[in-house]
Amino acid sequence: GKVLQVVSDITTDTTTVGSTTFTDVTNLSVSITPAATSSKILLIASMSGRNYIESNALKEYKLAFVRGSTIVYQKYAYDLEAATGANGRYVSPIQDLSFVDSPSSTSALTYKVQMAVSDVSNNTFIQARTTSSLIAMEVAG
Repeated sequence: GKVLQVVSDITTDTTTVGSTTFTDVTNLSVSITPAATSSKILLIASMSGRNYIESNALKEYKLAFVRGSTIVYQKYAYDLEAATGANGRYVSPIQDLSFVDSPSSTSALTYKVQMAVSDVSNNTFIQARTTSSLIAMEVAG
């Protein structure tokens, strides 16, 4: 299909999430109004940040694309098991996400990225920092 429009956003703000509830990445969202209900929206995000855990426990870090308030795609971002002890461990992953949404709408749509952790024990958190970006492309259906 033909690309009809492209919108993007970028942030260097830091967002720290130590919760099992999906939470917005600060200042990272795009709004797009499809020309037809048959259009698809290709979403691409590049997230740079870090994960943290203390002690010895397997954790899952999650990222999601959200349309309005609805999660349309989620990905387990990283599995991390720290060394035994309280020193903790940081990992600095670059996480790339992509997804094709079929919103069947010609209304303005807002997309954003959210993050969560599998559980909050061992002082676990995920952090978006440095530079993260979000692109939405309308593709003719």
